[in-house]
Amino acid sequence: MFVATTRVSVLRSPAGDLDDLDGPVGDPVVVVAGLPAHVSTTSRQHFEPGAGRSVTVETLTARIQWPGGSIDPATDTLRDDRTGETITVDLVQPTRYGGLSGDIVTTTRNVY
Repeated sequence: MFVATTRVSVLRSPAGDLDDLDGPVGDPVVVVAGLPAHVSTTSRQHFEPGAGRSVTVETLTARIQWPGGSIDPATDTLRDDRTGETITVDLVQPTRYGGLSGDIVTTTRNVY
């Protein structure tokens, strides 16, 4: 069952170029705004021997209902309309739930 906890906007980099931090180069264009989404975060501790410290690895998963559209990891980022947080896209899994098409978007980041 899909229960939206927020709404997201899909931002597309005009040239499809991303910088070193996977952020769009230039001003991204809002492709669609206000998509119902469920964003959840999980975290785990990971020891990096090279750095000699523990790192918290967060994984954000967003379920998005977007009939007729899809997310492109090469050009798109998401913005949580409620918090303003920008979410880079690492992996997209097209899916159908509740009779509606949508995407499951996953991104992973290290929090030191």
